[in-house]
Amino acid sequence: MEKIGSHSLPVIPGSLKAIIFMIIGCSCFSISDILLKVLTSSMPPVALAFWVDIAALAIALVFSAQMGGLRKTIQSAHKKPHLLRGLCLTCGYILFLLSLPHMPVANSYTLTFLWPIIATFLAIFILKEQARHYHWVCLALGMLGITIILKPGFGDYNAALLFPLGSACFFATAMIASRKIPETETHLSFAFYPILVTLAVSGTYIVFNFEAPASWTAALLMLCSGALNVLGCIFVGRAFSCGATAAVSPFEYVKMFWAVVLGYLVFGDVLDPFTAIGAALIIASGIYLMLHESNNGAKP
Repeated sequence: MEKIGSHSLPVIPGSLKAIIFMIIGCSCFSISDILLKVLTSSMPPVALAFWVDIAALAIALVFSAQMGGLRKTIQSAHKKPHLLRGLCLTCGYILFLLSLPHMPVANSYTLTFLWPIIATFLAIFILKEQARHYHWVCLALGMLGITIILKPGFGDYNAALLFPLGSACFFATAMIASRKIPETETHLSFAFYPILVTLAVSGTYIVFNFEAPASWTAALLMLCSGALNVLGCIFVGRAFSCGATAAVSPFEYVKMFWAVVLGYLVFGDVLDPFTAIGAALIIASGIYLMLHESNNGAKP
């Protein structure tokens, strides 16, 4: 027990604290994505990415001291992998936004959750990591999940499903780039460089297709979305800094819970059986992969 004055407070174990941080961080991301889906009805996704990241940058700078400091972040000797990671995250983020007007958030999440499997096989072919039998099991489960969701040959094929699939590929590539970034980098750097790249890409679009927020309400929602993204980065970063990767990674799937609940409450979305079964297979393959990577001492 930890004593403060005359009172005793329970000490939260590091692993439990990390899990709590991960749940809070992923919940922040999920609520932000629901706000983004609301906003995609009134603004093109690329313009939306610009304004949300303007808000995110402002808030990140306010919290910069708590995230490692702006000066230390800018002086990083690992700018190339940071920028490569940022470019991949930007492309994945924009593709994810492009999917939101066409499907429930839960459907978009389901396919983007393929990134751990894709990242594993990119590591095998690019980083020459050893392929193990469970890698192929996870790939088979993931592909089965995709097949069930797409319903080839007996369902309405939605070409927009290619957006979250492409997003998963870019997120996976970003994770490979992260392998070149040491753990000594500031938490701020993991949010700062992706924000800068997103602003550069979306800002180019804004120059030629300027579009301001449609209303003060829309601007407030963008500010909230940006703030939630920064808080998500802080809490997820803290989760990985004080807990084992294998212990906290599976809790990323709490986003699916919020996508289903908030999607129903806000938009009336109901998860269809095919997507539910496919999502279950993809999530199961991701958790199975993380557990085996941990047991084999690999870095996810």
